[in-house]
Parts: sequence; structure tokens; C-alpha cells
Amino acid sequence: MIDKKLLINFSSTIYYLLPISLLTGPLIPEIILLLIILIFLFYSIKEKDWLYYNNNFSKFFLLFYIYLILRSFFSENPYLSLESSLFYFRFGLFALATWFLIVNKKNFIREFSLFLIITLLIAITDGYYQYFNNSNNIFGFESPGTRMSLTFNDNLTLGSFLARIFPLLFAVVIYSFNNTRLKLIYLFFTFIFIDTLVYLSGERTSFGLLTLASIFLILVINEYKLLRLFALIVSIIIISIITILSPDIRERNIEGTINQMTSKITNPSNDEVDNTNVIFSPGHHPLIMTAINMFKDKPLFGHGPKLYRVLCSNHKYKFNDNSCSTHPHNNYIQALSEIGIVGLGFILFLLIYLSQKILVHLYNKIILSKNTLTDYEIALIACFLLTLWPFFPSQNLFNNWINIIYYLPVGF
Repeated sequence: MIDKKLLINFSSTIYYLLPISLLTGPLIPEIILLLIILIFLFYSIKEKDWLYYNNNFSKFFLLFYIYLILRSFFSENPYLSLESSLFYFRFGLFALATWFLIVNKKNFIREFSLFLIITLLIAITDGYYQYFNNSNNIFGFESPGTRMSLTFNDNLTLGSFLARIFPLLFAVVIYSFNNTRLKLIYLFFTFIFIDTLVYLSGERTSFGLLTLASIFLILVINEYKLLRLFALIVSIIIISIITILSPDIRERNIEGTINQMTSKITNPSNDEVDNTNVIFSPGHHPLIMTAINMFKDKPLFGHGPKLYRVLCSNHKYKFNDNSCSTHPHNNYIQALSEIGIVGLGFILFLLIYLSQKILVHLYNKIILSKNTLTDYEIALIACFLLTLWPFFPSQNLFNNWINIIYYLPVGF
């Protein structure tokens, strides 16, 4: 018989390595995810601990998963569609496995926070190395001047990783450590380093999300409001100086953004320039308009997960010759085109539920002088806010790497 404590310690250890594994790309995190899930399933079923399955989250996730499977099964290309939906259940189990480890492993959150601190230190150091050397990162992976690669991979998503992990880092650090001077100094400078680096990474969506999370925390948190505000002010000053002194950064992040958002695009139906501005950018606009055309054809249930990449070339849907990609680069638009209004309803429910939680907290705080949510919970809600924010471009809704990041805070 395998010792339970030994396996839980093993599962916890590889869980601690999950954040740094995300800097390698999708493969290693997937292997870690599988091992964590298998250990959780083995012991929760063996001990008949149905608490992890008989709760609102599990029921909601199961309903969403069943819908994805049915939509794939009845789609135009079931085999391709099932590639995205069939094993989607692992993300829900991963969230439950996180909960299981928190319950069964003493000091799990504290130990996880230490590994997360180390991960962020490595990622931030490598990011600044890329910026100041204007070349490959520390480990030799290529990073073109305006974008930064992951530390152990050539995917140009370092800014996205930092922006999305930042609220989780804040949550676990304030949960795990007392309010010593060292903790406050660490948070203050980490905020500044991440703010500045995400801006320098050239990932404008990531910087927008990070700014959104920062403003949300400043408005809603209870104890660390001034700390985050002062750090943000210092970050703005540093970013402003960099923007003034660096023509490349200014062109990419300021002038390029303004030009893209105010540009026009040729309407293929009449070969004339549209009067309306593009959505996000000239590159995003054809993708989104193609997805909207797909949605109009099957508004209720969509065409099936992963089928945008196939149907975008269909003359019935495509906006122009630049209409194809693996996804339309916005979660809500992708949901409408692939899983329809019904599928989008699950996402909107989560957004409404979290908004209600925030509004109740603010009401109680302002009117009744009582805090409904702790700063730890508010920081975790900030993670979900970034996931559910509808007004920025996004990665593929069913992408393995980004879904691990999406579901990482859920168990906490």
C-alpha cells in the first residue's frame, strides 16, 4: 500500500514546480497537471471523500463540460472539435486537486508562495536581461526587440505570464506572511518591477490587464491600498521616463497603439474603406468579423470547439483574405462562434456572479463599514477578472497553457 503522506508530499512538490514549468511552454505543465490529478482522484475516491465533487463549482463545471462534449459531438467535424473538449475536464479536476492539497498538506499555501516568489524572480530577471541586451534571453531563446520570450521557451508571452500571475502572487503572499517591513518592501518593489517589465515587453494587452488588476485592487482591497497606489505611481513615473527616452518603446506602445485603434480597413464587399474604426487592430478585425459571421449562422449553439480555424476560410464566413487563424483572439467572440449563446452563458454567469460578490463587498464596506471579502479573496477575484475581461484581445479559449493559468487560482 502506497503511503498517503508520501504521495501527497510528492504531489505538493510537483505542484510547487508548476509556475516555473509554465515558463517552459505547455508540455511539462501538462505532465505535472496529470500527476496531480491522478493522485487526487486516487485518494478522494479511495477515501470516498465526495465533498470535492458535491459542491456548486463541481456541478457547474460538469454541466459546462457536458455541454462542450455534446456541442463537439454534433458539430460538423466531431473528431477535430473533441480534441479541445474531450479532455477539458482535467482543468476542473486540477482546481479540485488544489483544494485537496490545501486541506491535506500543512502550510501548502505558504510553501507554494515561496516557490512562486522564486519563479517570479527568475522571470523578472530574465525579462530585464532581454530588454537591456536587446537579444536572446538568458538561456538563448530568441526574443525580437519589441517582445520577450518565456524564460525556457521561445513563446513571446512573458508579459502575459507576469500580468496574470501577479494577482495570485499578491494573494498567497499576503495570506502566508505577517505584515513585516520585509514583506511590504518586497511587495512594493515587485509591483514596480512587474509593472515596468510588462510595459517593456511590448504586450499591450498584458499591460492593459495588469493596469486593470491594479486599479481594481486599489479600489477594492482593504489593507494594502496605499502600498499598491504608491507602487503604481512610481511605476507610472518610470514608464513615462522610459517612453520619453526610448523612441522604439514610444512607437510600439503609444503611437502604434493609437494608429492601430484609429485606422480604417477595406470592406471586401464594396472595396471601400469602412467609416468605422477597426476592432482592436487591422490584424484582429478580420478575425473577429469572421467569427461574428459564424455566430450569425449558428447563434444558439455555435459551430463547435476548435472549428474556427477550419471554417474561417469558408467564403460564407470570411471577412477577407486575412480572416484565418487558430482563433479569433477574443474569448467572448470565440465563444459565440464556437459554442454559441448557450456556451457564452456559462462565462457570463461567472462574470455576473463575481461582479455581485464585489458589489456586495463594496456596499457593506461603504455603507455598513464591514468587509465581506478578505484581501486574499479580493486578489484571487482579480485573477478571475483578468480571465473574464471581455474588452481586450486574448489567447485561444481552449489553449492548454493559458487554461492552466486560468484555473490555477480556482482551488485557492
